[in-house]
Amino acid sequence: MTTTCYFECPKCHAENSVEYDLGEHFADIPESCDECNYEFSKVEIEKIYEQISEDAPGNAADMADIYNDKYYDR
Repeated sequence: MTTTCYFECPKCHAENSVEYDLGEHFADIPESCDECNYEFSKVEIEKIYEQISEDAPGNAADMADIYNDKYYDR
């Protein structure tokens, strides 16, 4: 199962997104910012990975709640 996670560029603070695979604990983090093309250092990529791996389960649960609210009567 994958979920979309968001992280902030360390330079311009633009919101970037990445798909995170909950089962594999994997995200293909881009090497640069979508907005300003700032190239992330290895340390910044590790920090981004830590952040999104913490956020991913909550994001998936939120999306499941939205799906249930939209498609099922309670």
